[in-house]
Amino acid sequence: MNNGYAKKPDFDKCIEAATDLLYRQDDLFTFHLDIRKLKYDRTIYFDSVQGYCVRVGVPIRRVMFGKNRLLKEGCTVKGDDFYLVLYNEDRRSFERQQWTMAHEIGHIYLEHEKDEDKEEAEAHCFTGQLFMPDYSLYRIVKDFNGACADIAEIFRVSNAAAQRRWNTFFRKRTVHAGKKDQAIWEMQREKVELYFYCKQNGLAFNREFFKYGKKRDLLKTADVISSFSELSNLFV
Repeated sequence: MNNGYAKKPDFDKCIEAATDLLYRQDDLFTFHLDIRKLKYDRTIYFDSVQGYCVRVGVPIRRVMFGKNRLLKEGCTVKGDDFYLVLYNEDRRSFERQQWTMAHEIGHIYLEHEKDEDKEEAEAHCFTGQLFMPDYSLYRIVKDFNGACADIAEIFRVSNAAAQRRWNTFFRKRTVHAGKKDQAIWEMQREKVELYFYCKQNGLAFNREFFKYGKKRDLLKTADVISSFSELSNLFV
């Protein structure tokens, strides 16, 4: 029996798990994907390791330093019926903290029991799909001639993360375009259209996103609006 083959990462499983989680969300029109605010089908809590140590009275040096340390960037504590995801708040980059938390969510949803190279590769794949879904990347390239720099801006990830995802995407021979993938794209399309509208017209995407979002919320509440194209003449 070839045990080496069994230890290879199952990337299809990772993509499916991340896609299922995105599909559970009510709306993906957000400036950044806040991992703490996603809808989960299991009980997951979040805390910084610094805050956790204060609450439970554990010296932070036991968690952060030494050969028995629990945390480098993040870790997950498993309870009887819940998970606690810890992240290092000293990492000042919001994007870095979000990526770390998503990586831990990957370990949870992929039901990892070990922390070895295979599991790390799978958690990275899960995180990439969660922030930058394959089918959405395909549509951004196909419909808008998007580039790697656009991906970083749209999905609010680091340039390095966007570049890795970009390289992985272009090594793929096929892109899955199932019902869930297309539904996710429809939830993200409005933001993508807004981004490229701003880029084409020399507008600051950050500022226009929040202006547009306020008007979108008002009109959504009145059940008047369903797409960016119907609002494009209101926010300029």
